[in-house]
Amino acid sequence: MPRPRTVSRSANAGISNGEMARVFREIGDMLEILGEVVYKSVAYRRVADAVERYPDDVAALYRRGTPPRIPGAGEALSAKLAELAETGSLGYHDRLRAQVPDGLLAMLRIPGVGPRTVKLLHAELGIDSVEALRAAAEDGRLRGVKGLSQRTEENVLAGIARLERVGSRLLLHEGMLKVNSVVADNRGENRELFDLTLDPAELTNVVEGHRDVQRELHARLFEAIGGPPPFYEGEAVAPVKR
Repeated sequence: MPRPRTVSRSANAGISNGEMARVFREIGDMLEILGEVVYKSVAYRRVADAVERYPDDVAALYRRGTPPRIPGAGEALSAKLAELAETGSLGYHDRLRAQVPDGLLAMLRIPGVGPRTVKLLHAELGIDSVEALRAAAEDGRLRGVKGLSQRTEENVLAGIARLERVGSRLLLHEGMLKVNSVVADNRGENRELFDLTLDPAELTNVVEGHRDVQRELHARLFEAIGGPPPFYEGEAVAPVKR
């Protein structure tokens, strides 16, 4: 599996809202894998969503000295946005990447496998890559973890197969070039997204970060392609007390 792409560029080249959102969303995922308090992950994801939906070029505004007011971004997160906008990289993101094996991040590309599941599998079975996860599912070892089952194994293997068919996961900002628009808000009022302008499996990857619309969209996608129902982390893993 290819290593997730990192942002490395000069400030002059600029960084898109989608790329900034990806970095912040990945920080949220890594914090959850590392066992940080949940509100930190939520805060980074909230800012990622806000940056992604922002109507203007966030990085350009920072570089012009007119930083935008991003919902959910207090002083600390605004400083990180500024660093990312002005340099194209973020030291905090790099430090977290050094703590989280690449294989764990690669596992997040599997449809329905989120940070909580990755953390659980790594802690209980030492799984640290997509290939290790595939082997454990094929050998029936996942069902030995509390909250997981044979169905979990089947869905994980189906998710890996879909990922391999699609290839590298599309970044959301790249996927937006192929779909009419992204869901307008958490209620999913923009129904144009369901026109299936992408291959269903590819569209599944495009919207993987939008957990608020996954259930409805996945149901439609899997109805269209006649595949098995998607594996949802919340259904397969026992609740974790925070």
